[in-house]
This record gives sequence, C-alpha cells and structure tokens, in this order.
Amino acid sequence: MKPIYLTAFLLAACAAHPNPADSAPPPPATPEQPAPVVQSVSTIPTAPVTELSRYGWHITRIGRHPANGSLEFKANHHVHASFGCNTLSGNFSHQGQNLQIGELATTLMLCPPNVQAQEERLSAAFARTTAYRINGNKLELLDRRQHVLLQAEPVQSMR
Repeated sequence: MKPIYLTAFLLAACAAHPNPADSAPPPPATPEQPAPVVQSVSTIPTAPVTELSRYGWHITRIGRHPANGSLEFKANHHVHASFGCNTLSGNFSHQGQNLQIGELATTLMLCPPNVQAQEERLSAAFARTTAYRINGNKLELLDRRQHVLLQAEPVQSMR
C-alpha cells in the first residue's frame, strides 16, 4: 500500500465521529426537575402587546419630522427598526400602557444624511419613550408627559 493512502486511512480512522447521545433531544422533565413555567404577558385592555407584535409598523413621523422607516415589535420582546440603511435593535418591556425600550444596538454603515438624521431621532425617541397607545389605527410612542414622540401605521407584509 502506498504511504499516502496509508496516511489518509489512518487520519480518517482517527477523525472524531459525532456521538449520537449529543444529538438526541433532551430528556423530558422529571418530578425532580419540572419543565419551565411560561408566564403569560400582561395585556392592555385598549392595546395589548399582541397589537404591538401583530403587525409590522411603518414609521410616518418622529416628533415634528416626517419619517419613512420600518418598526417591528416581536412577541419575544425584541424591537427592530430601519430606515433602509442601518438596523437598530434592542429589547422592550411593557406593563399596562407603560413601555420601556432598552439600549439599542445598531449596524454602523455610512448612510445618507437624511437617513442618519432619522436614525438619530428614532434613538432619541426610544430613549424618552415611557408609554404607547393605539390611536385609531396608528401606533403612538409617548414620553412621560404624554407627548407623541413617534407615529406609525400598521403594515401587513413585514413578516
């Protein structure tokens, strides 16, 4: 047998093989180790979290400035927004109509000045958001004095 074939054969024999136990699903919960309890998210009579996460939102206004971006509140409490350049994302929490949006992560692409300005206004609006309401079919993010920081309309095709 040629040395090259022997070497290849020996290397193949020594290669790590996946352990079937590693790919098996985890065992079911036992009485000593109960399954995790999933608690339901509190709902808001006029605008439950399902209304936040049921739709994607088209951002139409931030403060007094017209805007053109997308906003998505996911059922797992992640929020994503974009104006066609960078993506801003973070976590949110709510109780009743109170809404807190955590610190955002963003991609760092160089964007046109008007898009960059919208991204900066959105970050500032998110930082000041303390509540939300659904007014007709519009989502409004509010500050502590109930001033409208952002307006958005539902869109069906974001998912």
